[in-house]
Amino acid sequence: MPDIRVQFANPEHLEACMELENIPLRRVIVAKIQAQDVVIALWNHEVAGYLRLEYLWGKVPLIGLIRVREERQKQGLGRCLLSFTCKHLQSQGHTFLLSSSSAHEPEPQTWHRQQGFRECGILLGVNERGQSEIFFRRPL
Repeated sequence: MPDIRVQFANPEHLEACMELENIPLRRVIVAKIQAQDVVIALWNHEVAGYLRLEYLWGKVPLIGLIRVREERQKQGLGRCLLSFTCKHLQSQGHTFLLSSSSAHEPEPQTWHRQQGFRECGILLGVNERGQSEIFFRRPL
């Protein structure tokens, strides 16, 4: 049975976070780690999952990215990352969490719905090649 822990990332996790991240600027991720806006899932002490929070207008929490290493997918790590994040946000007085998925990716959309998210809007043509982004809202 693997040892699975979910926690806020700290500076020692930077390199592993950068491997899972799609923002190439280290200074951005360093700042996010310092602000406790990065949650990681450790599988036997190795970073296997990653969740980065953003805040719209400085106050509305949004999952900027959630990613689990391919070899660890479908083992509940995404749910663990989400659960930890929701508990943290609730303790900070937040009442809901936003997330999004590219409109052409049905699997992430299904995952969001399975985790209690409901569609709340769409931004048309904002992604590469003009693809749209579907937004989801989940009560805490």
